[in-house]
Amino acid sequence: MKTPIFRYRNLRQGYHSPTRDAVTFVLNKFCPRMVDRILVQVKGDDRLLEKHNEYAYCTYNVTDPVQREFTIVIDNTLSAHTWIRTLMHELVHVKQYAKKEMVNYERDHSSVRWRQSKINVDKESYWDLPWEIEAHGREEGLTQQFMAAFPEHEPFCKLRNGKG
Repeated sequence: MKTPIFRYRNLRQGYHSPTRDAVTFVLNKFCPRMVDRILVQVKGDDRLLEKHNEYAYCTYNVTDPVQREFTIVIDNTLSAHTWIRTLMHELVHVKQYAKKEMVNYERDHSSVRWRQSKINVDKESYWDLPWEIEAHGREEGLTQQFMAAFPEHEPFCKLRNGKG
């Protein structure tokens, strides 16, 4: 298994190793030929849910056409189970950007190119956006596959209390 470039900041105690291994697992599954050219930085935020009413978000930092850089910010108050599912969801978005399935238009910030279609995000419900349908659809299956591939993280992935 190839190792992506992984950085982290402000993760809760015990979250570094499963987060690193989840990033490695998903990128090897979806982007095996480009894993070593993808940098993923995962940041914990103690108040993301409180401030922005979202569990997490992913940004694509376009700096180099060869190396792809992503930042995933996840709320630190999530249980370990919700954290890992949310991370899987955001890693699907990393895959979508890395493989150019999803491209943000530079001049038209309300539109996104999804595969061959231009979608106006202001005219669609979040739940109807095709990249969100894929990410939500894959998060549980990826979590199950991750636990099978990394059984040492299964207890972490199943923690459902806020203390994680």
